[in-house]
Amino acid sequence: MNMLAAKAEMSVRTNLHEIKPSKSFVKFMAERYFSEISQLAKKQDEFSRRMAEMLLKE
Repeated sequence: MNMLAAKAEMSVRTNLHEIKPSKSFVKFMAERYFSEISQLAKKQDEFSRRMAEMLLKE
């Protein structure tokens, strides 16, 4: 059973190395990643601003 599992894992790793994403896909994923990061940064800035306002009111 272990030998069979090892062979299956080996074939999966080999297949993963053969996958080469297109440049357009890589660009799409990069743009999506960076847009999500910028949205999170905006939310963090908004949260920080609100916390500062609350602390200043007290």
